Amino acid sequence: MQHGCKDFVSAKTFELMTFFNDKVDVHHVFPQAWCRKRGLDWKVYDSIVNKTPLSKRSNILVSGDAPSIYLNRIEEKHGLTSAQLDDILRTHLIEPSHLRTDDFDGFIAARLDALSELISSALDKPVIKRHGADEMELDLDDEDEDMTAEADDDLATV
Repeated sequence: MQHGCKDFVSAKTFELMTFFNDKVDVHHVFPQAWCRKRGLDWKVYDSIVNKTPLSKRSNILVSGDAPSIYLNRIEEKHGLTSAQLDDILRTHLIEPSHLRTDDFDGFIAARLDALSELISSALDKPVIKRHGADEMELDLDDEDEDMTAEADDDLATV
């Protein structure tokens, strides 16, 4: 929200006041019902990567349909061109082509990268995107191993 994401329908920028006044909530980009029908892993489709702030009005238009369907519905009902809606989607760090083709895997991969870059920039530190992907195994020397064993013994007596 701090970077100016806009509502899918009104194109109004979300700010602290509009967040509360316009009944904004965090909703799924690829709807849960659509994901369940395809047998997708709930840990992926229910993650923050597949969620974004939407007004109640926008969420109703999203419904449980595929993104390609609800994007067309938003354009038709609210007179937006595809280019205008694509610009709005990009304010959410969403690549429109993934939604227009119902490409869930491409969407997740691209959005994970975009959100990771945003977090990394805010923290001024690299972000590990997948468990174990960028981790290095460290060798403990004998002294560290002894200290670890002592700490484990101490915890066992508690």
